[in-house]
Amino acid sequence: MAIARTFACLGAIAIVVAGCGVKIVEKRSTAGTPNACDLAMKLGIRSQGPSGQFHVNLVFTNTPYEKPCRISGFPDVELIGPVNPAFGSIYVLPDQAGHSQSTVLRSGQSAHAVLTWLPSSTRSDRWVPAYIRVVVPTSSGPSFAIALPWRFGAVLRQDAATHPGTYIGPLRPGAS
Repeated sequence: MAIARTFACLGAIAIVVAGCGVKIVEKRSTAGTPNACDLAMKLGIRSQGPSGQFHVNLVFTNTPYEKPCRISGFPDVELIGPVNPAFGSIYVLPDQAGHSQSTVLRSGQSAHAVLTWLPSSTRSDRWVPAYIRVVVPTSSGPSFAIALPWRFGAVLRQDAATHPGTYIGPLRPGAS
């Protein structure tokens, strides 16, 4: 009986990749658990800062007609590309210094996190990721990994840097 009840309470999770966006559907049926998240993700437009760094918003939108969803913290972000002899093919981005805030997304509302990176400065350190993979922290636990093609060119890998110029910021309300 307990096993049947446990299986009845498990949620169904699915990922749908369409065009430039990814839809995360996370359903939980247990009474008293946080609301389910039905998010779509897209990459914003690249901008350049005064220090030579580039920025792009990772925008997460609660699907219209869905219940409110709570997200918070920093997304886990990995850039995936060719094998780097010293560090491999996956570049795990560190979190930006600072604090995150919890955000409740109502139907159709968005939140974003700013990804900041330095471009390669020489031909020898040129590394061009093929994909970006993101895991979103939600009220019901981390989402499944979301992968989108990376379309913003070369990134300077700083895997072992103490103060890297490439990092992910916290989730914030709004699309920008």
